Amino acid sequence: NVRRENPGSCVISESFNWGDFPALENILRDHMREYYDLSTNKRQSKAQQNFNNKLVELVRKEADSRGWILDPENFDSKKIRDRIRCFFKTRIQNAK
Repeated sequence: NVRRENPGSCVISESFNWGDFPALENILRDHMREYYDLSTNKRQSKAQQNFNNKLVELVRKEADSRGWILDPENFDSKKIRDRIRCFFKTRIQNAK
Protein backbone atom coordinates (compact mmCIF):
# COMPACT_ATOMS: atom_id res chain seq x y z
CA ASN A 1 0.00 0.00 0.00
CA VAL A 2 1.15 3.49 -0.83
CA ARG A 3 1.01 6.20 1.81
CA ARG A 4 -0.85 9.25 0.53
CA GLU A 5 1.10 12.04 2.23
CA ASN A 6 0.73 14.52 -0.62
CA PRO A 7 -2.53 15.55 -2.18
CA GLY A 8 -3.00 13.72 -5.43
CA SER A 9 -6.14 12.61 -7.12
CA CYS A 10 -7.00 9.01 -6.36
CA VAL A 11 -10.04 6.86 -5.72
CA ILE A 12 -10.14 5.34 -2.25
CA SER A 13 -11.33 1.77 -2.65
CA GLU A 14 -13.43 -0.31 -0.29
CA SER A 15 -10.40 -2.21 1.05
CA PHE A 16 -8.31 0.86 1.94
CA ASN A 17 -6.35 1.12 5.18
CA TRP A 18 -6.68 4.29 7.24
CA GLY A 19 -2.90 4.30 7.70
CA ASP A 20 -2.45 4.78 3.95
CA PHE A 21 -4.24 8.12 4.29
CA PRO A 22 -2.72 9.79 7.36
CA ALA A 23 -4.81 12.95 7.03
CA LEU A 24 -7.99 10.87 7.35
CA GLU A 25 -6.60 8.69 10.11
CA ASN A 26 -5.57 11.79 12.06
CA ILE A 27 -9.17 13.02 12.09
CA LEU A 28 -10.19 9.80 13.81
CA ARG A 29 -7.23 9.83 16.20
CA ASP A 30 -8.02 13.45 17.14
CA HIS A 31 -11.56 12.40 18.08
CA MET A 32 -10.75 9.09 19.78
CA ARG A 33 -11.35 10.30 23.35
CA GLU A 34 -14.76 11.74 22.44
CA TYR A 35 -15.70 8.54 20.60
CA TYR A 36 -14.68 6.43 23.59
CA ASP A 37 -16.61 8.64 26.04
CA LEU A 38 -19.77 8.55 23.93
CA SER A 39 -19.57 4.80 23.33
CA THR A 40 -19.12 4.22 27.06
CA ASN A 41 -21.57 6.73 28.52
CA LYS A 42 -24.10 7.48 25.79
CA ARG A 43 -24.18 4.34 23.71
CA GLN A 44 -26.69 4.49 20.84
CA SER A 45 -27.78 7.98 21.86
CA LYS A 46 -28.66 10.89 19.60
CA ALA A 47 -25.41 12.53 20.72
CA GLN A 48 -23.40 9.54 19.53
CA GLN A 49 -25.32 9.42 16.26
CA ASN A 50 -24.64 13.13 15.65
CA PHE A 51 -20.98 12.66 16.51
CA ASN A 52 -20.66 9.74 14.07
CA ASN A 53 -22.31 11.80 11.33
CA LYS A 54 -19.90 14.66 12.07
CA LEU A 55 -16.94 12.30 11.63
CA VAL A 56 -18.31 11.11 8.28
CA GLU A 57 -18.52 14.72 7.11
CA LEU A 58 -15.03 15.54 8.37
CA VAL A 59 -13.58 12.52 6.55
CA ARG A 60 -15.44 13.39 3.34
CA LYS A 61 -14.33 17.04 3.45
CA GLU A 62 -10.70 16.17 4.11
CA ALA A 63 -10.67 13.61 1.31
CA ASP A 64 -12.26 16.14 -1.05
CA SER A 65 -9.77 18.84 -0.10
CA ARG A 66 -6.93 16.49 -1.09
CA GLY A 67 -8.48 15.32 -4.34
CA TRP A 68 -9.26 11.88 -2.94
CA ILE A 69 -12.55 10.32 -3.95
CA LEU A 70 -14.26 7.79 -1.71
CA ASP A 71 -15.37 5.25 -4.29
CA PRO A 72 -19.06 6.13 -4.77
CA GLU A 73 -19.85 2.52 -5.72
CA ASN A 74 -18.74 1.37 -2.27
CA PHE A 75 -18.99 4.33 0.11
CA ASP A 76 -22.27 5.81 1.17
CA SER A 77 -22.50 7.46 4.59
CA LYS A 78 -23.45 4.19 6.29
CA LYS A 79 -20.42 2.39 4.91
CA ILE A 80 -18.09 5.20 6.00
CA ARG A 81 -19.63 5.12 9.50
CA ASP A 82 -19.06 1.35 9.59
CA ARG A 83 -15.40 1.80 8.65
CA ILE A 84 -15.00 4.52 11.30
CA ARG A 85 -16.62 2.30 13.94
CA CYS A 86 -14.28 -0.58 13.00
CA PHE A 87 -11.28 1.76 13.30
CA PHE A 88 -12.23 2.75 16.84
CA LYS A 89 -13.28 -0.76 17.87
CA THR A 90 -9.91 -2.13 16.80
CA ARG A 91 -7.98 0.60 18.62
CA ILE A 92 -10.00 0.16 21.82
CA GLN A 93 -9.59 -3.65 21.77
CA ASN A 94 -5.85 -3.36 21.15
CA ALA A 95 -5.52 -0.97 24.09
CA LYS A 96 -7.03 -3.49 26.53
